[in-house]
Amino acid sequence: TATDLIAAFGSIDGVYRALKKGDKKIGPALAARLRDGEEDAKFSRELATIRTDAPVAFLLADARWSGIKGNGSVRALFEKFGFTSLLKRLDDVGTRGKGSKTKDKGENVVALVAKKDDTAYACDENLLTDAAKKSFFAAGKDWYAYDAKSAIRFFRSAGIELRDIAFDILLAAYIAEVPTRDFSYRAIAEREISTADEDHTRFFEVAAALEQKLSVGNLRFVYEKIELPLVPVLADMEERGIVIDHTLLKSLATAVDARLKTLTKKIHDAAGEEFNVASPKQLSRILFEKLGLATQGLRKTAKGGVISTRESELEKLRSTHPMVADILSHRELAKLKSTYIDTLPRLADEKTGRLHTTFNQVGTATGRLSSLNPNLQNIPILSEMGREIRKAFVAPSGFSLVSFDYSQIELRVAAHMAGDQKMIAAFRAGQDIHAITASEIYHMPLADVAPELRRAAKTLNFGVLYGMGARALAESAGMPRDEAQRFIDEYFHNFSGIREYIEKTKQFVRERGYAESLFGRRRHIPEINSPNFRIRAEAERMAVNMPIQSTATGDIIKMAMIAVDAWIKKEGLGDAARLLLQVHDELVFEIKKDKVAAIAPKIKAIMESAAELKVPLVVDVKSGPNWGEQEMIL
Repeated sequence: TATDLIAAFGSIDGVYRALKKGDKKIGPALAARLRDGEEDAKFSRELATIRTDAPVAFLLADARWSGIKGNGSVRALFEKFGFTSLLKRLDDVGTRGKGSKTKDKGENVVALVAKKDDTAYACDENLLTDAAKKSFFAAGKDWYAYDAKSAIRFFRSAGIELRDIAFDILLAAYIAEVPTRDFSYRAIAEREISTADEDHTRFFEVAAALEQKLSVGNLRFVYEKIELPLVPVLADMEERGIVIDHTLLKSLATAVDARLKTLTKKIHDAAGEEFNVASPKQLSRILFEKLGLATQGLRKTAKGGVISTRESELEKLRSTHPMVADILSHRELAKLKSTYIDTLPRLADEKTGRLHTTFNQVGTATGRLSSLNPNLQNIPILSEMGREIRKAFVAPSGFSLVSFDYSQIELRVAAHMAGDQKMIAAFRAGQDIHAITASEIYHMPLADVAPELRRAAKTLNFGVLYGMGARALAESAGMPRDEAQRFIDEYFHNFSGIREYIEKTKQFVRERGYAESLFGRRRHIPEINSPNFRIRAEAERMAVNMPIQSTATGDIIKMAMIAVDAWIKKEGLGDAARLLLQVHDELVFEIKKDKVAAIAPKIKAIMESAAELKVPLVVDVKSGPNWGEQEMIL
C-alpha cells in the first residue's frame, strides 16, 4: 500500500497534500489510517533520512583491516558477553593469504614454535625479519609447537620447511583433556598450569603437563600414530587446494534464482497470501494457524514456544500438505546457494582458481575431521543440486579426479566391535548386508527380498547405530509404527551381537564416564548418568555411536591418509598423484590421466589394509573430469 501511495503522489508530503484535498484515490479506511499515523510517518522519515551535514570526519583508508590489536581487549570482550563461537574464531583471524597470523601480547595466538628448552616464538610476520632467526629456524629440528599445521604453513611462506615436529600442544590437549570447545593456547595454559602464560615463558611446562596426560590408556597411540603424523599431510592438502569451475557456478546461481522464484510463488499461492518463506515465525503461522496442519508430536521452539519449523519437524509433515515439500525444497536450495554456489567463487584464489579449505583436527568430539572456509563436509551427495555443485570441483588439464570411498565402513566396524557372527559372515562373503538383514527379519529367501524391504533394512542398519526408535524408523521407511517396532524387535533377535554391544557399551560409559574407539580415542559423556530422561537418552545415543564413528572416520581414514601419503612420497609420485580432500569416508585425489590405471589400485589396496578387522574393508574407486561425474573403475 505504501509503495502504491508513493508511486501515485511522489512522497509522504505529496500523500498528505492529496489527503487534505480529498483525492478520491485514497479510500475512507485508508484516509483514516493515514490521519492517525501522520506523526509517526513523518518521524519515521526523519529517522530514515541520512544527514549529509553530520559532523563526521572519516577516511575509508583509516578503516582498513590491519589485524587484531590491543592487550587482550577483544578476547576480554567476547568472554564478558559469552561469545563462545567468536572466541573459537579468533584462531582463524589472519589465516587467509600467506598463512601468517598476528599476535600482540595478551592476545590469543594462533601458532607457536620452539626447540626443546628454547624460547617459544609466536608465528607472526615479525618473526622472520631477523636474518639470524631465519637461519636458526631453517636449520632447526625436533620442534615443539602449538598448532603445528599453521606453523608449518607459516614457515613455508618464508621458504622454510619445518620438519620433525616432536610435540604439538594443540593436538595433545585435544586428545588428552576433558571436554572443552576452547583449545586456544591461552585456555590450555590456564587449564594445565593455572596461568594464561601470555608471554609463553612456561611453554614447556604446558607441554610437559600434557605429555603426562597422554600416558592414560591408549591415548599416546592416537596422538603419536594418528594425529601428529597427519599434520604435514593436511598442511599439503590445504596448500594444494582444488580447482573450481567459476562458469558452472555462475550458471547454477542463475538457475537456482529462477527455481527459488517459482517455488516462492507456488508457496504463496498455496498459502493464499504473501509471506517471508525464510521466517520461521511467519511460516509457523501459515502452517498451523491458517492451514491448520496437525501439531501433535512436533517440537516447540525454546524461546517463545512457537511450533518448530526446522527441517526435522517439517519432514514429519511432508505427506500432510503439498506445500511442505515445496518449503523444504526452497530451504535446501536457498542454503546451498548462499553456502556454496555464491560463496565458493569468492573464496577461490584469483590467480590459480583453486579453492583452499582449512581442515580442523580439533573440531569434533569423535575425531572426525571438519573443514571451514568453506565447509566441504556438508554438500549433499544424494540431492540433484548437491551433485550439480560437486560438478564444479574439477580436475586440471591432464588429470582426473579420483575418489576412494570406504564402502559401509561404519557397519563393518560395528560388525567387528560387536562380534556379530551373522554380520561378519555376510561381509566376509561379500553379500548385500541390507538384503541379508531384510531376509533375516522377514524370514524369507534372499532372492525374494523386495526393494522396499531392502530400503527399510538399510535405514535400520544405519539407524540402529544412532539409537533409532520405532517412530523414527516408521517416518524414514514409510511404514506403520507398530510394524516398525516389530521390525526392530526382530532385528535385535536376529543380530543379537549388535544388541549385546549396545547394552555393554552403555554400561561401560555409565561406569567410566567416557566412550572409546577401537584404537583408544576417548569422548567423555558424563551426561549418561543425568537424572533428566532426555539428556540421558541423548547421551546413550552418543555412547553407542561414538566408538563406531570414531573408529571409522576418526581413526581408520586418517591412518589411511598417512599411509597413502607415505607411499606417494616414497615412490616419488608427488607430481602425479595429489590428495586434495577428505570428506567423511571419502578421499579425493587428482591423478594424471595416464597414471590412474597404475596408481589407483595401489591406493585402494593401502586404504583397505589401513586396519585389520574381522571383516574386510572395501574401497570403491571412481574417476572422472569432476567430482560430480565419475564412473566406477575399481
